[in-house]
Amino acid sequence: MLNTDEMETIVQRIANERVRCNFLLATYNLPDMQFSLNTPLEMLKFQFQERLKLRRERLNATNATKPIVANKNKSEQL
Repeated sequence: MLNTDEMETIVQRIANERVRCNFLLATYNLPDMQFSLNTPLEMLKFQFQERLKLRRERLNATNATKPIVANKNKSEQL
């Protein structure tokens, strides 16, 4: 059964979707999702939401530690 053309097509489609999902996650600096073939959609959504939450927390932590630099006017620059 695993050696049929139909099964090979299905497995290839799943592999392509996994690559596409992980590429999109990497685009937004999110970690890859590791999931099995039968992972429920709800679990994938939950994992994605958790990654977004972690990304927001990282961005907030980075922004909180950045020093605030006041812009000098032209007379102060001279």
